[in-house]
Amino acid sequence: MQQYIYSFLFLTLFFGIFNTLIGQQSLQNRIETLSKDADLKHAILGLTVLDVESGEVVFGHNQDICLKPASTLKVVTTSTALGVLGSDFQFETHLQYDGYIDKDSTLHGNLFLKGGGDPTLGFMRKELNPKLSEVLEMWVNAVKNAGIKQIKGYVIGDASIYESGLIPPKWTWEDMGNYYGAGASGLNLHENKYSIQFKTGQRAGDATSIKHISPSLPGLTFENEVKTGKMGSGDEAIVYASPYTDHVIVRGTVPPRTKEFTIKGAVPDPSFFAAQNLLEALLDAGIEVNDIATTLRRMNGQFEEKKRTTIHTFVSPPLKDIVYWANKKSINIYCESLLKMIGYKLYGRGTTVHGLEGVMAYWLNRGINLTGFFMRDGSGLSPENSVSTHHLAQILRMAQKEDYYQDFDYSLSYAGVPCSAGGSLRGQLVGTKAQNNLRAKSGYIERVRSYSGYAKSRSGKLLSFSVIANNYTCSNAAMRNKLMQVLKAIAEIQ
Repeated sequence: MQQYIYSFLFLTLFFGIFNTLIGQQSLQNRIETLSKDADLKHAILGLTVLDVESGEVVFGHNQDICLKPASTLKVVTTSTALGVLGSDFQFETHLQYDGYIDKDSTLHGNLFLKGGGDPTLGFMRKELNPKLSEVLEMWVNAVKNAGIKQIKGYVIGDASIYESGLIPPKWTWEDMGNYYGAGASGLNLHENKYSIQFKTGQRAGDATSIKHISPSLPGLTFENEVKTGKMGSGDEAIVYASPYTDHVIVRGTVPPRTKEFTIKGAVPDPSFFAAQNLLEALLDAGIEVNDIATTLRRMNGQFEEKKRTTIHTFVSPPLKDIVYWANKKSINIYCESLLKMIGYKLYGRGTTVHGLEGVMAYWLNRGINLTGFFMRDGSGLSPENSVSTHHLAQILRMAQKEDYYQDFDYSLSYAGVPCSAGGSLRGQLVGTKAQNNLRAKSGYIERVRSYSGYAKSRSGKLLSFSVIANNYTCSNAAMRNKLMQVLKAIAEIQ
């Protein structure tokens, strides 16, 4: 009888090892095939798959080579933010005044919008937040409820919780004026983005005209060099604008024969933009304001700081909801603001540099070797970012052991879910072992495609993984399809 038991255990172990090897061989074959692909002749492909429980490397290919990660770097920022700040952390924005209110309801002082770094303020994403008009109405009502009918002073945007530098120093000129390159200020509004509506020509090469800017940006001038492109050319326009500029140049092309074609730009001075919007809302509501909208930075200490009275506090959604959208929709400004808040929370300095220090310290304290880990921003937009797939898979492995893991996991995109569910893996890998199993954050910048996340093996083991391709010569869509086959093979590991 004992002999039969031993035989059974031996066969069980043998077939378990055999099936594991078969699963790994399938992934090995896929990687070997991809490495020989003509589109990757000049490329580098990195892959790491870890057993989350044991930390064992289940599969590795160029696992320690540092590559550009693109937006898959967001998993580092968002998981760190959840760990440092907590899932229920909320940003606060305060409406304040200094001076005094006399018996005639006149404020002899200034009205302040004191930002708390909230990147979601005034932009509605389903149920995430009230929209801009509703936030402005809240502030106007708060001024009225405070008994103020006239303001003999300025409307001032206070972004001092964060550094004055809006964007990480390694971002490119081509990115920073466009909506996805919006900088993170201590006072943000409407995700620091605006829309430019064009009237296009009938034929390629025809001039275009700007019909409308929304929301309005008083004091900002636009130089339109956009031409009409070929039929089906899509949005090929680029907004060139540095932080705090008052002049924007728009170049490139937009499609022909459209009465209205819209592109999006990044607000150059977010705290000024917020103060301007509040001033306009106050005037529209019949509240007199004697002076202009401005910011602490613009005033450069040219007024006496006095005690302020808070008349309204706007509280953001909890961090777990912000992280959900940051990863699901890959919103750069959310991650850049989270990075600065990490720095503020840990060191009292709301800067990119201190945020990066906080990220490094957090994962080093959890035993991760970060040699060769070069993180330059919170969103992955910087071309100077360089990390290995082993770094990312290790961080994901350790994140699974944290109390916030369920909130973090929920923010990733699940393969094979309906397109309405959101995320970059929606509608992908339907009918495979990856469907409703493998979940990841994707990344894409020019000549970079990446995915980092989790999957359960056939035997039920939780795996963390990261795959990055740099410098391929095919299209982004073609590279995505190639990597889908790698993700499929990861989910088939025994």
